[in-house]
This record gives sequence, structure tokens and C-alpha cells, in this order.
Amino acid sequence: MEDLLASDPSNESYENCLELRRFRLCAVLSTLLCFAAWLVAEWEYLTDTLEARVPLERFLPQYNPDAGAWNNPVQVFIKYMAMQAKCPPESTASACLGKLWADHEFREDSEGCGRGEQIASKQRLLRNWIKGVGGRPKLGSVRALTKVVAHQVTKPEEPGFELVAEGYARAFVLLETCRVVQNDMSVAKVPIPMIEEVFSVFQPEYLKASTAIAQSMA
Repeated sequence: MEDLLASDPSNESYENCLELRRFRLCAVLSTLLCFAAWLVAEWEYLTDTLEARVPLERFLPQYNPDAGAWNNPVQVFIKYMAMQAKCPPESTASACLGKLWADHEFREDSEGCGRGEQIASKQRLLRNWIKGVGGRPKLGSVRALTKVVAHQVTKPEEPGFELVAEGYARAFVLLETCRVVQNDMSVAKVPIPMIEEVFSVFQPEYLKASTAIAQSMA
């Protein structure tokens, strides 16, 4: 690396240096995650949802050295939503949320679609999201799910209902994107400590953003 830095910047070896390319990738992704932290803090402040915020830092990609594998942010967050929806502990998150989702659509559907088929379909869709197969989740479907979860947390007629549902949806999208980013970096053979460093920037940047936004609005 020292020889590379001492060489002519126009030298093609800059572009061909794998280590430098990894550093650039991690720098860009860290910057984007910092930007995301500011967007989260701003949204929470403007919507006055700070007290009911989703603790995103708990669900970001984390490496378990004992298991030799990364956690699954989507799986962990779906379990969190199942807990918020008061799903029984003996039921899996996908089974419980899938049934709640299908039941909700059954009640809302004036044409009366088959609830049994819908339950199996929703449960399968959630399992696919957890496994990361069948394509990335569509935003409309994510919002439909989080609205069902919000129904279990608060009442639709209450002022904060839509904000609860949208908060879950935004969290889901961010965490699912983080899973994709972590998987792509792992496939590119970016060292684990460098990947961990990328995701470690979120929490301190979020706290910095929350403090700065609150002070500027005081």
C-alpha cells in the first residue's frame, strides 16, 4: 500500500488495487449509512415518534464469531414485529404474522377471498423474505404487513396509527437493504472487520443527528 501511495496517481495500479477498492467501497457505504441515520433522526423528530422509535441499532447486521455467521436483520426484525403484535411465543413469527395479515385482508375484502389460501400464501411470503429468496420485498407488501402490525399496537382511529405503521415499514426497508449490502460485501470477500466497521457508524451518527436536530429546533 505504501508503494502504491508513492506512485503516480495516473498509474492504473490504483484502480487495480483490491485493498484500495475495498476501502473506497466501505467509505461510500459508511457515508450512506450516516446519511440514513440523519434521515431517521429527522423523521422521528418531525413526526414526534422518538419515544416509540424502532431501536434499529439492535437489528443491524452483526457477526457472531462463535457461529461463524452473520445474523439475519430481516428475521430478527420480523420476530420483533411479532412480539409487538403480541404473537404467542409458541408460534413462529412468520406463522403468526402471516395469519394476522391474511385475516386482516379477509375482513377488508368485500369480495371475500379465501382466507385459508391467503394464510398459507402470506406465511410463505414472510418465510421467503426471511430467507432472502423470490426477489426483494415490494414496498406495497411491506406497508401492508406493517399496517397489520400497527393494528395490534394501536387503534386505527388514534392519531399516531399511520406513523406507527410507516415507522415499521421504513425500518424494514432499511434493514433489508443492510442485509443485501452485507451479503454483497461478503461475496466480494471484504474482510469481516471492515464490514463490521461500516455498520458500526450508524448508532453514533444517529445520536449525533438526534442531538443536533433537537438543539437546532429548541
